[in-house]
Amino acid sequence: MKTKLFLIAMALSNAALAYESTEGPTGVIRYDRETAMAGYTLIAPAGVENVYLIDNTGWIVKEWKLPGGGHTELLENGDILRLGAATSPDNFVNWGGTAGQINQYFPNGTLRWSYTNVDVDSVLHHTFHQKGDGNSLVAVWERHSDTEALAKGRIQDAYLYPLFNAAGNPSRCARNTYCGGLWADSVIELDGQGRETGWKWDGWTLMENSVSADRLDINYHIPERAISNRSTADYMHVNGIDYDPTHELLLLTSRSFGEIYLIDFHTQQIVGRWGNPFATKTGPEPKWMNDGATQLWGPHGANFVASSASAVRVLVFDNGWMRPEDRRSRVLEIEFKKNAQGRWMPEPNVAWQYQTSAQQSLLTDFQGYGQRLPNGNTLIASSAMQHVIEVTPAGKVAWEFISPVFANGEIKCKFNAEENPPLTFFRAYKYARNYPGLRGLDLRRRRPFSLSCPLGPWLRK
Repeated sequence: MKTKLFLIAMALSNAALAYESTEGPTGVIRYDRETAMAGYTLIAPAGVENVYLIDNTGWIVKEWKLPGGGHTELLENGDILRLGAATSPDNFVNWGGTAGQINQYFPNGTLRWSYTNVDVDSVLHHTFHQKGDGNSLVAVWERHSDTEALAKGRIQDAYLYPLFNAAGNPSRCARNTYCGGLWADSVIELDGQGRETGWKWDGWTLMENSVSADRLDINYHIPERAISNRSTADYMHVNGIDYDPTHELLLLTSRSFGEIYLIDFHTQQIVGRWGNPFATKTGPEPKWMNDGATQLWGPHGANFVASSASAVRVLVFDNGWMRPEDRRSRVLEIEFKKNAQGRWMPEPNVAWQYQTSAQQSLLTDFQGYGQRLPNGNTLIASSAMQHVIEVTPAGKVAWEFISPVFANGEIKCKFNAEENPPLTFFRAYKYARNYPGLRGLDLRRRRPFSLSCPLGPWLRK
């Protein structure tokens, strides 16, 4: 499969350069009042209960203290939807993204509803999306036994994590914990009270020992050199969910496959996919020094940004994880189109992308997110660098922020990414001033993260 590249903007000009450093000040380090969207940015650092809403100067206008962590959003009704942390003595899966619980809070921080899914055979993980009707779609890992996997055609070879060890006992997965079998991704729907509706997308039903555009190869494997870092018992590693009501499409992001999927919400079949032709054997296998035809490397958080009668556009964060030729993170906008028969065409276009001129600024092997803003700008969160930038359609950096929140919630004025980096965050979201979810919040009591940190250069002009 050849990918047609129609690059509307590729931000590499000197005027567009993001902060390229692994050491420097925290807080807002760039703010162009003329081009940055007026609004507020939500960040939820990992490992602490603090959830911050900040203005364009980097001052806190609202703070919640909520248990859990990871994916956190401010909803249109002013509620906070946030993953929780639930455990079970029967479940030992602790891959990145494990949660076990999702909670919705009223604007004042009290609990509206909670849903827990964690036991020996399943665990809620990574991400969610709340649809316009108030129902939420959440990602769940579900375990299938070694026998089931082998019956579906799972082959044990040098690339796949063995289902059994040399003694014939079930293998242990990440961090030497038992999980056994193969953990397939599913998506379940919860109603406005956190109860299961009965709707479910089950990735296991699409797994086969075969290769086709609408199936998942049960023997596909991530790059050989990544095996030491990840267990392939975590089969797809879905980390992004979205929904398009116009075409009734589910959108999923798979880190391990390096793909994004359009899925018919009713038939639950894959109707479009992009990112890694090798996963369907329609493109060459990447090698140590050759990307092959693969476009996405460990991607995160694909989301719909536009929808018309005959097309949808999707924004996706490409981490560049294990990419042989040019290991850097970027954000791409992908356009899927329908043909005259109403079917999604197999070769979507790259309509726009942003990447920095050097690796250090946005490179993150894990997490990360791109959000299209109402004014046309794009907010980009690089989780490993705790770095958030807002760029214009032409690729000019309009706003830039580095989190000052470190371990145990300590606030620091400087960071060093190698020695003592700030806490990571799953995503960042920015909301325009007229966003409905802000209406009931008191945002008048502004305060800095720390009085000891100097003002940003944009204030000293």
